[in-house]
Amino acid sequence: MTPAQGVTGSIQVTPETYEHLRERYLFEPRGCIPVKGKGELMTYWLTGRRERNA
Repeated sequence: MTPAQGVTGSIQVTPETYEHLRERYLFEPRGCIPVKGKGELMTYWLTGRRERNA
């Protein structure tokens, strides 16, 4: 069994999700992790919501 790649209480996203949501949310690059069936994949942590301009 391989260890889980996530961290309790954190949301990890793929580059596709990051690109789709980066205008509305804040992200921090996590770096590359091994993903079964995909190889090394860059991932990001979702860290918060961007403030909306009034």
